[in-house]
Amino acid sequence: MSKIKAAINHPWTAARVLKTKMLRPFIEEPDEKVNIIEKDWDNLIILDACRFDTFQKCNHIEGDLSKIHSTASQTSEFLRRNITDTHSDVVYISASPQLVGYEENFHRIEHLWQEYWDDDLKTVTPWAVTKQAKRIAESYPDKRLIVHYMQPHYPFIGNKSNNIGDHATFGETVENKDKETVWDLLASGKVDIDSVKAAYEENLKIALDDVEELVSTIEGKTVISSDHGNLFNKKTTFLPINISGHPSNFHDSELLAVPWLELSHECRKQTSDGSVSEQYADSDMKNVENKLQDLGYL
Repeated sequence: MSKIKAAINHPWTAARVLKTKMLRPFIEEPDEKVNIIEKDWDNLIILDACRFDTFQKCNHIEGDLSKIHSTASQTSEFLRRNITDTHSDVVYISASPQLVGYEENFHRIEHLWQEYWDDDLKTVTPWAVTKQAKRIAESYPDKRLIVHYMQPHYPFIGNKSNNIGDHATFGETVENKDKETVWDLLASGKVDIDSVKAAYEENLKIALDDVEELVSTIEGKTVISSDHGNLFNKKTTFLPINISGHPSNFHDSELLAVPWLELSHECRKQTSDGSVSEQYADSDMKNVENKLQDLGYL
């Protein structure tokens, strides 16, 4: 009943879900998909939901840029498909709450969203991620790093978000949200595609300024990539249906196309394995679940 009620309250969301299900069997997937966790790097910077072409247009960080295809079209799917082994030589610094539950796969996960969530912007800012990542890197000089920024994923935090107005945050589901998502607003015609694209690009540019600051301070081979991309009213099959956002298990080549920017480096990190994280004992899990529920993940 909750799903029926949600569909009535949010018809554009229900329509987007239905269109996604209709189109999945007809999508032409890319020939090769890459597990970026398993590739060669000392520091992996993940920009959430970053399209390759938008990155190519907006990026000012020097390096060797190529296009690869992710294994997933949504963060939760990306984590399931890519984090399959134990990486005891890696500290994962995450602005995304979806890393909860993967603690035993890494030496440590730093859940920045717990302490550095911005209540006004409804996300973790890139400057908070950079500041904490620099501090954590100094604390773990013998560990590889994954630094997961939330941008360019909405909510958009730049001035151009004013052209879109108030909208649901990235954590809200169709059952519990009280506002429309960016993609609902776009589908219903309440905002135009140029405004959404402009806000998305601005979100990326804001993040890249902080990424540039971070990569200038960490040693080793650094790579900037993404977990998945984004679609903006794309006709993905022969059917006259357009898709926006990044629905799960929707392996359209354009949606999976992400950047792989290798930065120049003089030396590699000397890393060592360690124990895996035990951050969340059973007694702490209720607090974690309550926080995720506030964010709309449970």
